[in-house]
Amino acid sequence: MTIEFMLLADTRCGIAEGPVWDDRRKLLFFVDILAPAVHAVRLDGSDLRSWKMPSRTGSIGLGESGRLIVALERALAVLDPDTG
Repeated sequence: MTIEFMLLADTRCGIAEGPVWDDRRKLLFFVDILAPAVHAVRLDGSDLRSWKMPSRTGSIGLGESGRLIVALERALAVLDPDTG
């Protein structure tokens, strides 16, 4: 069996971590720990979005409401991807 990999978006992350799939929006969310941000991209590589965070970002979780809970270095934050 052969597994093929492809680059979805050239974000040049310091450390990209924590992929979370949002089935409703059809977006893959992930964080950049060192250049603190939450990113989202479609699986065809389109619709790349980014939200800068105020401190290192360790992980994210998708809530039932569609908002993300973001684990920052010393705090938790809520991000609404629809409004920023």
